[in-house]
Amino acid sequence: MGARPAQPAINGNALALKPAVAPELVRHVTNFKTTVTEQLSKRTTAAEAVAMSVINRGLGLAAESTIPEEEGLEKIVLGVFESSRKNLGANQSLHPGLVQTLGNFKNNMIRTLEPKMGKLNAERLILSAVDRVLGFADRSTMPGPESDKKQYDEAENVLISAIQRVVTEHQRTLAAVASVSTPQAAPRPGPPPSAPAAASNTALTGHMPASDYTVSARPIAGAEASPADPLGNPRSEAAAPAACALTTRPSATADPTSHSRANTAGPGAQPEPHATQCHPAGSGSGSGNSHGWEIDDDEDEEKS
Repeated sequence: MGARPAQPAINGNALALKPAVAPELVRHVTNFKTTVTEQLSKRTTAAEAVAMSVINRGLGLAAESTIPEEEGLEKIVLGVFESSRKNLGANQSLHPGLVQTLGNFKNNMIRTLEPKMGKLNAERLILSAVDRVLGFADRSTMPGPESDKKQYDEAENVLISAIQRVVTEHQRTLAAVASVSTPQAAPRPGPPPSAPAAASNTALTGHMPASDYTVSARPIAGAEASPADPLGNPRSEAAAPAACALTTRPSATADPTSHSRANTAGPGAQPEPHATQCHPAGSGSGSGNSHGWEIDDDEDEEKS
């Protein structure tokens, strides 16, 4: 036997992966970053880093500012970001499972990189890679001197590959849960069973032997039309069987002198009736009834 696949397809079909971040949130973040960077570029040389620090804190990817020297300015921008994304409704946040997964990855990598580059730079590098994977940036946002850029870029590219795997695994988990929880379509009901009563009666009638007697529905003298049941309730007309009487069917070839059998029984003898059945009238099948922001140091608000 061959090795079992690590992740077999569910119901024989590949899982459809939804975007890890809602497109509306990606557009909002990129527009916010561009606007804030333009407005803060006259006040600080770390305008883009401040904007990304605000975004990461607002979305739960970081708990503290990654630009501590600009924390006062960052608080103002953070208030604007929190207010502006409320218009996105359910798409204003990242999925809690994704935030937790990326948080665990960041904490583990900080412990690995901290001895080489310090805790703050390690967090900055990891968050820059995370932002690129999520679509919030198309290049590194890691602050630092140009002499360190090449080294940072190489390390960030390694991180990007690992983060992509983490994000994809999160997407697969959500898709698997959604596939299991989706109710399957109920089977379509089949046609109702046909009532065999009418067919049975017809078949029986067609195979009955010919008889000199027929069944008529005329009432017999003295018979009650609708007797009451034992509980004293009158029987409905539909339920009351019709009284039956036997009548003799005339024979086209009968000879008055050929009734030797009847004559031998005596002058007053009656012809022997054939066995017959009375069916209630009406018996048989019943199937036929049936976009801009402005940043102000003194005021924490968004001006249109």
